[in-house]
Amino acid sequence: MEIEDTGSLPPPAGFQLRHNETGASSTFAAAIATELEARGFTDTERPDYLVQIAGSDLPGKTGLFVPDAPTGEDDQQQWLSSPTRTSSIRTRRLVISVTEIASGHEVYRVHGIAPYRSGQADNIDRLASAILAQLSPQ
Repeated sequence: MEIEDTGSLPPPAGFQLRHNETGASSTFAAAIATELEARGFTDTERPDYLVQIAGSDLPGKTGLFVPDAPTGEDDQQQWLSSPTRTSSIRTRRLVISVTEIASGHEVYRVHGIAPYRSGQADNIDRLASAILAQLSPQ
């Protein structure tokens, strides 16, 4: 399992939460809202920040290949996530993005990636817990 972030949350202010139903459950979204409120953020109709939660599943033998530079030269490209060698291993991804509404700039992002085997118990709870721990005060 990998968890990475872009630093630390911005100072507490008003926020509004959005999430995709397919990859991020409403239970996980509620847990994120609770964590933000515990840190002094307030859920409001006129927010300073938009908090977006997205989740996805990649099937086995699928990876993410991205250019490192806008030139698109072969030596500037890299695997963000290498493909698995077997189709039975899937990859679960969760991302939380905090965007400042006034400027439209993303000010914080945390994402988690965890593999799991098809037919076995899903690891979404473990991944969600790890991301919540990243948001929690150190």
